[in-house]
Amino acid sequence: MDFNDNPEFNDWLDETYPRVEIGEYSETPSVVLFEMDPKAYIDQLDAWKNQQIEEFPEVVVNEFPAPIAHYLHQTLHGFDDANHRLQLLRTTWESVIFTLYSLAVGEVLYRNVGLSGLQVGGQPLSYNRVMSERLADKLGFVDAVIKQDVGVSCLVISDIVSEEAIEGLRQLNQERNSIQHIAALNASQSEERFGQLFPKVKAILYELRGLRNVSFIQYRKSEPTPKDLKCRKFDGHTLARMNYPLCLTDTQFANIGAKLTANRLYAELGEDIFCVSPFAHVVDENHQTYLCFYKKKLNARSFRFERVGTLAQEFDLDGDQFQDVRNAIEGVLQNAV
Repeated sequence: MDFNDNPEFNDWLDETYPRVEIGEYSETPSVVLFEMDPKAYIDQLDAWKNQQIEEFPEVVVNEFPAPIAHYLHQTLHGFDDANHRLQLLRTTWESVIFTLYSLAVGEVLYRNVGLSGLQVGGQPLSYNRVMSERLADKLGFVDAVIKQDVGVSCLVISDIVSEEAIEGLRQLNQERNSIQHIAALNASQSEERFGQLFPKVKAILYELRGLRNVSFIQYRKSEPTPKDLKCRKFDGHTLARMNYPLCLTDTQFANIGAKLTANRLYAELGEDIFCVSPFAHVVDENHQTYLCFYKKKLNARSFRFERVGTLAQEFDLDGDQFQDVRNAIEGVLQNAV
């Protein structure tokens, strides 16, 4: 273990305990503990991390992108019975996969990162694989893109998603396949499964804590200048529309300003703003705004989506309205890495 592997823990030690002062010698408690007693350092690190993981769900429901935050909040506070709670937990980790996938594809297209020769699950990546409905393919894409970025550090998403998180989500996806018939479980079986899976979900969410710095936004209009945006932000567990003023920097305006449109969803990730539609998308219907995820390509012209947090979840849209995204995907698949 390297001392710099755990900056948050080191900061916590240094804020909690006083500096070690002996004559002219002065050092932070994190450095002293790490160098003088590595085992004690690891024990303290493990205890601190476990406490962080236990408390982290409240961070998720308040700060994570709305789809994840909403379903975790429902898992914690909005379930009808044990079976329903288990279903909500499954939907929570599915929303994590959908969110990571939309961010990965969106950033790849935004930065025009070539994907020629990239493989997912041992198979060459193609347009149909990118548009696949299988969660395993979505995870495989995120994993492959991040591994390709090692040593290049082109993608911000690489700083958010770790190998541990990907592996944990793969295991949960296998669990998902094993509990497809949740309705057949009785209350005690559902409670037992929840008790087994919830700690895993909490650990993965903590591993993906960088998502609290990601916001989904919907552009509405620009006023009083082209750089002053009126937007809606979708953070935390509420799915209500929240107004969000955003002033673009010169760089942001040059990169995205002319491309903004109200019928697309965008991710604000650090200093970057890029489109994540159709993989994460927003629709306005009957004076209501709905977040949704792309589910699958029905045919050459029709995409199926799933609304977040509504009973009537699935609906179809004309895929031709995303022709520019389809063209961009074909472009990065042809470009050399």
